[in-house]
Amino acid sequence: MDSQVLAAQQWLNQTYGGVDGWVTLDQDGQTGWPTMYGLTRGLQHELGISPVTSGFGPTTTARFKSQIGRIDGGTTSENVLRLLSAALWCKGYPGLPGTTVSWGPLAQSVGWVRDDIGLGDSNPYVDVKLMASLLTMDAYIKLGPGSASVRDVQRWLNGTYLDRADFAVVPCDGIYGRAVQTAMLYALQYEIGMADGVANGNFGPGTREGIRTKATVTPGATDGPKRFVRLYQASLRFNGYDSPFNGTFDNATLEHTRSFQSFMELPVTLAGDYSTWCALVVSSGDTNIATKGFDTNQQLTPSEAVGAVQAGYTTVGRYTVGAGKFITAAELDGLRDAGLTLLPIHQRFNDSPAEMNWINGHTHGIEALERCRTLGLPADSLVFFSVDFDALGETIHGPVADYFQGVNDAFETSLSMHLRVGVYGTRNVCSIIIDDKQLAEGAFVAGMSTGFSGNMGFPMPAKWHYNQIVEIDNNFPGSRPFGIDKDVVSNRATPINLSSVVSPPIERDGSASPTGFDAFFEWVCRAEIACERALIEGSTPGQDIKQFAHRIHDYIAHWMQKPRYWGGALWPVYTATQDDGLEVLARSACEAELGRLSPNKPATARDFEHFAATLRGYTNWGVSTAKDDYSYGDLGGWPLDLLQVWGSYDRDRKTDPGLDLAQYLTARIGVPKGAGGFEWADVVADCDAYLIGRPIVEHSQGLSAASREVLKLGAGARVAKFYADRFDRSEANVIAAFSKVADGIDLIGHNFPVTDFLLLQAAGADSLPTPEEARICGQVFARMLAAQG
Repeated sequence: MDSQVLAAQQWLNQTYGGVDGWVTLDQDGQTGWPTMYGLTRGLQHELGISPVTSGFGPTTTARFKSQIGRIDGGTTSENVLRLLSAALWCKGYPGLPGTTVSWGPLAQSVGWVRDDIGLGDSNPYVDVKLMASLLTMDAYIKLGPGSASVRDVQRWLNGTYLDRADFAVVPCDGIYGRAVQTAMLYALQYEIGMADGVANGNFGPGTREGIRTKATVTPGATDGPKRFVRLYQASLRFNGYDSPFNGTFDNATLEHTRSFQSFMELPVTLAGDYSTWCALVVSSGDTNIATKGFDTNQQLTPSEAVGAVQAGYTTVGRYTVGAGKFITAAELDGLRDAGLTLLPIHQRFNDSPAEMNWINGHTHGIEALERCRTLGLPADSLVFFSVDFDALGETIHGPVADYFQGVNDAFETSLSMHLRVGVYGTRNVCSIIIDDKQLAEGAFVAGMSTGFSGNMGFPMPAKWHYNQIVEIDNNFPGSRPFGIDKDVVSNRATPINLSSVVSPPIERDGSASPTGFDAFFEWVCRAEIACERALIEGSTPGQDIKQFAHRIHDYIAHWMQKPRYWGGALWPVYTATQDDGLEVLARSACEAELGRLSPNKPATARDFEHFAATLRGYTNWGVSTAKDDYSYGDLGGWPLDLLQVWGSYDRDRKTDPGLDLAQYLTARIGVPKGAGGFEWADVVADCDAYLIGRPIVEHSQGLSAASREVLKLGAGARVAKFYADRFDRSEANVIAAFSKVADGIDLIGHNFPVTDFLLLQAAGADSLPTPEEARICGQVFARMLAAQG
């Protein structure tokens, strides 16, 4: 607490407490905006303004000029002097001592202020510009994060341009901020030749044209009547370069120019040319430059992807989620085939502080893991999460940081889908989240939002990857019209090379899939991420259940097969869980997490229960390598279904001895759902289980990885592939394999838990087929398979 500030607060409340518009100040002795606003309201009352407000606006400015002019030795209003004294105390300079009220004790402090801001201390006085500055939180001495080199420029700007009508006092704290950037633009406009009232501190067409035609500076140039070299050097300093500030384009200035141009991906011309000036003074830079990148919320057709490459682009920013704007499977193929690399953006609104919190960050992080696995994006992909509004200091350090902590925490729950966090936002947002908070690895800068506070007075983040500079109509040959944002791509950017990315299978079975991806496959990807999360969160130093990650495919399949394929005598024996010790905890943890998914089982028309039970037969007992034989892994699939339709025939022929077996089977194998028998859905489930189970068994692939290529085929094509891969497209091999099942010799007297009895019970028959009957069963089944292609 500062006793002088406390005294000022008490005096303000006592003096102006009854004034219309007054806001009572906390009497805490703390300098801050409330106290500065109180001083402003007090000054307005002295100027006859009612009601009083917190802003030092045009009315306050005009009345100060007309009624006071300047505060100096001729000022007689004690309250005005007291207000000045309080402002000086709040700024850290001595004000009035005790009860003495006169200009004399204030003159020296005013002189110090004027010297600190670059105006000199002779003949001190306070005019309206200095008074307006004193009633802010601007500092006049270097603050902790400030630099002496920036402060030198700030003082020079005040000393050089403060006599211009619209130029305001620049803080001299050594920190490049919004007010300093605005002052730099005013200075450029003045040097270009703009008159007072025309110069406005904005980077508009007139300023751009003036820089283009008048401000180019080259090695060896020296300032004369125009000060472009010194302003150029000042801009280098503001962007973090320790440039000379002498008005001469010397070798040191040249080397800083080289470094800056390289850093900003500009042509290294070694001159302060138009593009370099733009990049120095405004976040969008030169919006007319060609860029290698663009981003869009439009789902691109293959021909549009080709057109983008023809237009000179190499990288496209696309959204991973969002109705109508997410990357589709066909689009991913088109981007890959065209040779474009991918900048993935994961955004769910994030357009206000209310959206930024740990819970949303964690939710979006999990969603990104799920979607990136579905899309097949590689490990270590850098995914950008957005801050799509002008977040300021406390918001960045609070809610925005909380959000990105949630994203990071979510990413830590994956064992196999390691992703890296990127941040999209203003320069300030990106710098704080990357450098101060260490919650992201790369920046996608929203540079086109030039009016955002977070882009004004902040240098480019050191780890910028992309800079979004302007929205334009696309110029792709043969494309429909839509807007794109041009993105400058840094050489440190790591867009995803799609050459080895296999797009996800699309929905083919008629399920209601809002994404268009195969609903079953998409659920499996989410289930794998959920199980990995369960294993990580369920592990303790003494109970490391993460070691069972290689069993996740079995936990998911077991979850899917229940309860339909878990009751009775056959399935608990044939597809028994292989749980030893800690694996019981691992399976339980995964099943608990799967139960929390929504939906907690695939929302698909496919017979996923049948598939899962059959798959577990293969993963538990192995995959046959003999084309004309069966394995124990086969038994729960096509052999059992063929035995069941045989069992139906065996029962029906008791009442109709004239039934023809071949005709009977032909009418019941591969038939539509509800027709009874070995239906088409059963055939597909058996074939899928073999095709997906094989890479799981032989190459230790996960369930989604083993499914991706398989499910890209239609059901008929998968059945045809099964016939080719399993039986070498040979009817004789099918007959031979099923005949050995029907013979049953291998099942008796061996250490295999499924006996003839259990098979017969499952088939609902009194006996296994004779050799001739087995031949006919195999033949009909083979011909159905062969008919698929």
